[in-house]
Amino acid sequence: MEKLPVELIGAILEHLQGDKRSLGVCCTLSSRWVSSARYHLFYSLTIRGVERVCDLMALKHFPSPLTWFVKALTIDGTTTTPAVMDSHHDAIAQDLSLSALVSVVNLLPSLTILTLRRISLAPQQPPVRLESPCPQRSLKQLNLESVGRSLNIRAEFYAPDIHTVLSLFTDIGELHLSHMHFSARPSGYHPPPPTPNKPLPFTTLRINRCNSISIIFQNLRSYNLETLSHLSVESFALDAIGRFVHDIRGTLQHFSLDFGRAFWGSPDSEHVRNAIQLRDCSDLHTMSVAVFLSDCTLDLHDGWAILFGTIPRLPPSVKVVTIDILINSDEDGSTFCPFLEWQDWNEIASGLNSLDQLELHLQDELAKSQASVTIQTQYGQITGGRALNGAAVFLEVPYALPPTRFCDPVRLPNDYRYEDKKYVFESSYATQPSNDGQAAGMPFEDKVGLGKPTENPFLQFGSPHGISAQAQFISAARSEVWVNIGYRLSAFGFLASDVPRIDGNFGFKDQWLALTWIKENIASFGGNPDDIQISGLSAGAHSVHQMLHHASHLPGGELAPFHSAILQSNAIVIAPKTPTELRPQFQALCHALKLDPSDPDVLDKLRDPSIVPWQAITRAIETDACGVQYGTFRGCLDGIWLPISPDPMAWQRTGSFARSLTAKGIRSIIFGDLSEEWYLYSIAHPVKRFDDIKLNLERYYQTEMVEKIMGLYRKLPEDATEEEVKRLFGEILSEGQVHLPVRLLIRDLVKAGFPALRYEIRWTPEQNRPLGELPELSSSMVSSDKGLLGYVTHATDRSLWALRLPTLEPDQADVARGWLDTIASEVKHLEERGKSGRSQEEILVLKEDRTIGWMQDGRWDEMMRLRHVLPGEESST
Repeated sequence: MEKLPVELIGAILEHLQGDKRSLGVCCTLSSRWVSSARYHLFYSLTIRGVERVCDLMALKHFPSPLTWFVKALTIDGTTTTPAVMDSHHDAIAQDLSLSALVSVVNLLPSLTILTLRRISLAPQQPPVRLESPCPQRSLKQLNLESVGRSLNIRAEFYAPDIHTVLSLFTDIGELHLSHMHFSARPSGYHPPPPTPNKPLPFTTLRINRCNSISIIFQNLRSYNLETLSHLSVESFALDAIGRFVHDIRGTLQHFSLDFGRAFWGSPDSEHVRNAIQLRDCSDLHTMSVAVFLSDCTLDLHDGWAILFGTIPRLPPSVKVVTIDILINSDEDGSTFCPFLEWQDWNEIASGLNSLDQLELHLQDELAKSQASVTIQTQYGQITGGRALNGAAVFLEVPYALPPTRFCDPVRLPNDYRYEDKKYVFESSYATQPSNDGQAAGMPFEDKVGLGKPTENPFLQFGSPHGISAQAQFISAARSEVWVNIGYRLSAFGFLASDVPRIDGNFGFKDQWLALTWIKENIASFGGNPDDIQISGLSAGAHSVHQMLHHASHLPGGELAPFHSAILQSNAIVIAPKTPTELRPQFQALCHALKLDPSDPDVLDKLRDPSIVPWQAITRAIETDACGVQYGTFRGCLDGIWLPISPDPMAWQRTGSFARSLTAKGIRSIIFGDLSEEWYLYSIAHPVKRFDDIKLNLERYYQTEMVEKIMGLYRKLPEDATEEEVKRLFGEILSEGQVHLPVRLLIRDLVKAGFPALRYEIRWTPEQNRPLGELPELSSSMVSSDKGLLGYVTHATDRSLWALRLPTLEPDQADVARGWLDTIASEVKHLEERGKSGRSQEEILVLKEDRTIGWMQDGRWDEMMRLRHVLPGEESST
């Protein structure tokens, strides 16, 4: 609709006053109409395209149901026909005066979250002086994003205006500054200075990618900083950060610093020390430092000495230190030195006596520890180390010979012997495009190794290496042996074609070979070879489902090398593409690498690293040189890894899958999803237009299936916003990859009488949730005492499953332990009964209030309607 009278909006809102479902309204704004706005009753109001002050004044005509229930207001300058563009091609709305902002805010008495995004504050002379702040006694969160005062290319924000904006409110819980350009003093503009030593009106300050931040720090130092409790800065302006930190006293409790990619670019190492010198913060409890090293030349030994040399200077109140170091390779693939070969740990350790937790990559914990652990395997003796919490750890233990590119893995021969060395370094990770911190070391194409924190009898595999996946805490707390499997990824693990013949599924075959190694050797690590559980998150969950299907087709008399499984937020929904269907992807990769796919020697050339280095393959994928629809490499239905007939989903649907799993020794399967999976899937691939959705879905499904899937969803208009496109893409992809397949799986297993349980997670630790840029809020995102919390989305539950104590508050850790105990208890009961005691529509829920209980699936019918486009599901019940 183009125009909608405000009176009609009021009538609709009055009618829906008791209905907490979201209401969306899109219309055009004039002095009596609303412009390009989307309203979500009881939660948020976002106004886009505001170009004049009078546009906002139209809000005074809104009826009370809107003005009383809205908690979050976003004023967004993005327009579809921008007159002025910044460097990111976002429009900058004009002439929003502070007095107009006050008037608008006064109309919303329940407002707790205010966001100003891509707007320009109107110059006012004399500067605005407010007799009193807005009537709110507190504002939980104030977000300023790309806000400016002049319509130049970078939308400058005059730093003294910070004082004026802050003075609009009596109290602010959090101030977020994002992507802003600060100017010190424009010509002819002289705002009144703040009252010296005035109490800071907020307790949490988050600064994300703002240049010239020294100016904003300079202005904030005029306040009394003793009330600041949380400071988070993403910047490499180390000198400015250091000067600001030096002035912090009193109640600072949490400090987070992300140096970004340019950390080692500073020639003055003293800036680094100053930036994290917090000795005078007597209440400091947690310090977090993140660094991304890319193409740097500074000796890492010096870098680590600088970074860790600061720890002894921390106040004794500090209990938790998290340090996350990510490395990327030089263009030529050369590797950096291992981090902690230097011998200064004894000096550093003297400053760590007060710490409860030091969060590092495991190899760095092991390098600090002097303890060694030696065990005997069928391939000889191996030596590992101990993490800070006492868990025994072995890193990068080979379970197969180094593989030939695009060939099946080869198990270790009987006469193979492990090297006489300590297995305590994580020097490499499996090569993949755009690695995002899954490992501490360097890309390594033939990565087939294991990392094992061990205590007693259990096992896990999934996405390896990242700090969020490291298992030393849950391993020690639950007396379990956890194993992470390194396997080939992306094109290296899943390239397939019929001409030339490439079977594919190499990554799955790596995992299966690792599982057989674990079955044969886990007893040496204190594990029970008759009680092995596999689990995986996201792509790892898809792998677990693949392992289950492969196990169900083992020859007669052969048992699976594991006994139970957990699938977290993914499962198979449709039979994989065949090698014939994947031939165009192979050809596209060849063309991107400037190879002729019809050349009879093309496969030999692809396998030769001297002709095609791994960097060339990852670059071709990262830059979409293969084509958007060919950029994701997945399993294939080749007749070897899995039979072609019956296809996997028919095998599962008829009950043969469940009956065979029982015969192969599988005792239970647990799987589930999160309430807002859609958000992370909405940003999984860049989509800006409606047509982008179809191309990106072809990464996952056959073309004809994509057409059917698209027919189930709403069609967006040509002028749909990027946010609307992302939201639709997130819904389609999350429902096809997560929500529908887990429901199909529980239906098929329960119908066959197999012991299975489905869960749903509606709460995750707030600090781990992404806030995102989309305007819609849900009940899980808004807290009366904490403001906007972020999405309970894909993978934000990882800290619960791995009991990542350094990232959890004490009360959150209690919830995690309760969840793990409940899952363990349910698994025990399932296996004792030998069948599920629940209906297919019952789910075990971790609820928004952190309690755990069984509930009916309120979205069952909504999700299951999607199955009718799947092969074989047309007439199923």
